[in-house]
Amino acid sequence: MKPITNKLLLITVIVTAVLFLTAAFHENLGMKPQHASILIFVMLLNFGANVAGLIVGISEKRKGKKNAVVGIIGNSLLILFFLGLSGYAISIIQ
Repeated sequence: MKPITNKLLLITVIVTAVLFLTAAFHENLGMKPQHASILIFVMLLNFGANVAGLIVGISEKRKGKKNAVVGIIGNSLLILFFLGLSGYAISIIQ
């Protein structure tokens, strides 16, 4: 059975991919600028799932479950990606 952290990692990778496709083709999908807040909300939920995956991964690693390291590293990379993307967006806005 896969560790929960790996399942959370898979879910967040899929949600991140869908978010980026939606953001890239938002005009073709008929989305208006007012809908950007929905994308931001889903991205924040995704960030929360990454943090939860990291915490669960650390606890699973302490329990000795196999493959928990994959979830820890993957969720950590996605957290760093989110923080970098947020920093980049803030620097562009100013």
